[in-house]
Amino acid sequence: MVLGRRTPTLLGITGSARPALKLLLEKVKGKSDLAFFDRVTSERRKWDDMLEEQCDPARSKDKVLPQSVARTVSDLAKPDATFVFDTGLNTLWSGNWIRQSGTQRIIGSFNNASVGTAMAQAMAFKR
Repeated sequence: MVLGRRTPTLLGITGSARPALKLLLEKVKGKSDLAFFDRVTSERRKWDDMLEEQCDPARSKDKVLPQSVARTVSDLAKPDATFVFDTGLNTLWSGNWIRQSGTQRIIGSFNNASVGTAMAQAMAFKR
């Protein structure tokens, strides 16, 4: 891990999230006001509704929409499926329209900033 490789870093800290969060939670008071949670939940519903509209195959009579392809692949995938994709617009389509379950995996070259790795990753994963 190279902290600050792509973005300037004033203070780079590496460590384990669980103990750090445990210490932080001890210093934070619980809130009973659900206004923020309710607002975020409402916005998430709007976002999900928009995604549903975008992937509806009926939106186009003469074109195959990539959003529809990604959602269809997602809906037909086995519970233990592994999705492997490269960088570019297919990452956007996959990230928005594949509804990954807790038993499925997504593999990509996201943090490596590399292109053209999906086929090799899929072949290596299949072994």
